Amino acid sequence: MEKKDQQLGINKIFIIFSILLPISFCIGQAAVSIYFFFCSIIFLYFIFIKYEFFFNYDLIQIFLIIFFLLILAATIFSIGFENIFNKSLLYLRFLFFFFLAKLTFQYISKKFNNYQFFYFVFLSIIIFLVLIDGYYQYFNVAKENIFGFKPLPEHSQRLTGIFGKEPIIGSFLFHIGFPAIIFLISYINHKFSNLFYNFFLISVIIFFYLTLILISGERTSFLMTLLGFSIVIILFKKNKIKIFLSFIFFILFFYLMILYHPYVKQRYSVFISETTLNRLFNTKSFQDNLNDKTFFDSQWGAHYLTAFEMFKSEPFFGIGVGQFRNNCSDKKYDNIKSYSKDIRCSSHPHNIYLEIFAETGVFTGISFLIFIAFFFYKIVKIIFSKNLKKIKNTIQYNVFLSFFAVSFIILFPFKATGSFFSNFYGSFIWYNLTIVYIYLLYFQNLLKRKYR
Repeated sequence: MEKKDQQLGINKIFIIFSILLPISFCIGQAAVSIYFFFCSIIFLYFIFIKYEFFFNYDLIQIFLIIFFLLILAATIFSIGFENIFNKSLLYLRFLFFFFLAKLTFQYISKKFNNYQFFYFVFLSIIIFLVLIDGYYQYFNVAKENIFGFKPLPEHSQRLTGIFGKEPIIGSFLFHIGFPAIIFLISYINHKFSNLFYNFFLISVIIFFYLTLILISGERTSFLMTLLGFSIVIILFKKNKIKIFLSFIFFILFFYLMILYHPYVKQRYSVFISETTLNRLFNTKSFQDNLNDKTFFDSQWGAHYLTAFEMFKSEPFFGIGVGQFRNNCSDKKYDNIKSYSKDIRCSSHPHNIYLEIFAETGVFTGISFLIFIAFFFYKIVKIIFSKNLKKIKNTIQYNVFLSFFAVSFIILFPFKATGSFFSNFYGSFIWYNLTIVYIYLLYFQNLLKRKYR
């Protein structure tokens, strides 16, 4: 009886926190912090009160624990023990979230499909409401959303939607919304046999989803979403033609928007001209004309070079978590070879790998690379497994691929990113990695049951 009550308690926790997770992202950073804080409390409750210890650690968990311990050690050696709480201990909430998800999966694994369906139906509703609100703001002359929020003057043409003054609606729709879109597409493929009706619904979903991210002005989020669709189209085992055709239709629409829509043309034409390959891989010397700039002469390049110099100055334990903003103005970085050296300062280096190595040192950085390498190795093994052929046409597998695509793009090393150690962007990273891990456990369990 006690075991059944405990099972019921876990189920309730899963349902409540499944609902609260996407809602917290919509409310804002404070809500996200509170959400992950309560996840930590619940995890510690089950560990120390209910004695739900884990004796079946896998290598992914071990590498992850080592990485977080090294973050704590780097903080102590770089900026002192007195700063460990607000700089590193609070970051443990993401580790606790990861383990709480595994603990929850152990209880719900037999009904995983039911919980998956419930979560993604609810998440799809959230994404639909965010899209409606975003389009309302776009067509509203006053640029206010349904709740009266409007962008700051400096973001006057950017969409913020439900996120108030923050122009992050595109980032949310990619990092949180992309798997929900893939779920809807997969569900339509599964439920509707009529080819025309099927193709029409998929095209409408992709069109309105991508168009809002496009007109939001968030160029990086838009390009990441395009890459996400490209990855899942390649990896899908069934019905990829309909998604591919819908995707191509949108690309043609995007081309027309660049030609004829003033705001889109301004945002994306400049972006494309600044990121052409001849600029990125320009090999001419630093002393050449200003017209022959390389990527490292951009503001982003100046961030990267500054972070690299910080790593060189403190290679073992870094300069300390969150210390990039406090150290970047130091005169010793005036000599970086970038035309943008005078605007090199920011809150973070805009690349998670440079941030980890610069702020926590080589040991932490290498441990993170090992964790990521092994993590994706396990995922790739599932993707190319010949023993899971039957499940590779299922909704579960497609959703798994969508989370893999988002995680891969987030962790792709050669792009600008948010801060790894921040609350909001860090939550995007660990949310996606955690869900991928849960699906990894799910498919591993299927393989074990198959070969018993």
